[in-house]
Amino acid sequence: MDKELEKEIKKVLRKINIKNAIKAKPVYTLVEMLEFRSLTDLKSLAKTISIKGYTKMSKQDLIASISSKLKDAEMLQDILYIATKTGLDFLKNLADIKYLEDDFVPTITYGVLQHLGYVGCYYYEDKIIFVMPNE
Repeated sequence: MDKELEKEIKKVLRKINIKNAIKAKPVYTLVEMLEFRSLTDLKSLAKTISIKGYTKMSKQDLIASISSKLKDAEMLQDILYIATKTGLDFLKNLADIKYLEDDFVPTITYGVLQHLGYVGCYYYEDKIIFVMPNE
């Protein structure tokens, strides 16, 4: 690949990852990760994973319900079934390590997993850090 093109692609990937990242020090539990999300985002996630009564729940109730649902083995099995091979490999790699610092992970690799709460992407001290909840 042309060096200039590669440099430009990496620049764009970094910019996209920073935009998608939570601008904070990484956290490592699912509840902490969900606390960064807005009420609207939590309701969207609750709808996606079929939590009943989510429209009337408080932020803390949503976090508790979502956290419980995401820990369910059947739910995780469904997520793994729909994950791309690249996303699955990324998740397996992340499970083996505490975190991954990498500016150049394509959004397609982690985007769905991040939306569903299985991966956190943080921008902290000028680094892009990916985390999988400890649970």
